[in-house]
Amino acid sequence: LGYRCSRVDLFFSHEAIRSAAKPPVPTHKWRGLAPDTISADLEWNNLGLNASDALQMAKQLLSLSPLKALKYAYLYQNKLGDDGIASIARALKREHAPGLLQLHLHSNGIGSAGAIALARECSPSPSLEVLSLNDNMIGDDGADALADALSNTTLSASVLVMHGNPAISTAARKRLLAACPGCTFDKPVPGTGATPYIPLNHTPQRWVTASDVE
Repeated sequence: LGYRCSRVDLFFSHEAIRSAAKPPVPTHKWRGLAPDTISADLEWNNLGLNASDALQMAKQLLSLSPLKALKYAYLYQNKLGDDGIASIARALKREHAPGLLQLHLHSNGIGSAGAIALARECSPSPSLEVLSLNDNMIGDDGADALADALSNTTLSASVLVMHGNPAISTAARKRLLAACPGCTFDKPVPGTGATPYIPLNHTPQRWVTASDVE
């Protein structure tokens, strides 16, 4: 509006508020996935996908279950939100994605409700090497739900990436660290350290583990 603007009045009609409360319209046309299109990598990152897209994605993934080839799911930097994460979590349970190793859900507008849904709906989960939930809006309730699921092994993750969730208290951080020693709240330095780093061009980068080298 520029520096000349000194006052802004916003008026919302009842119909506008009702419209805003409706589920979002899918941003993509989901025509169905062929079984041979699901490989080791599922790259649906940085596409602006919302909760309605997530519901359609989940339905299609479930129609191809079990996804035995799937190992790496890149769903970061979308707009899935709490409802979208709940849909995706149901489709990526151990029975549907038994070989899944990495699940990247960072930068998706996920709050505590989404973290609770992930802990509840993705149960039991695959044996994940990495679960990234950084740069979201998760608070103590969500952190506690994740900690409980990790302690009960209904959610399995060797590394849990949680930096960029400032609402999580020190006490809740300690509970997560007790449940998952590989949990990290430190923002990674590009190209260094043990935390997986994905560059700004969104090219998926996987960890190189000792087993890969051997």
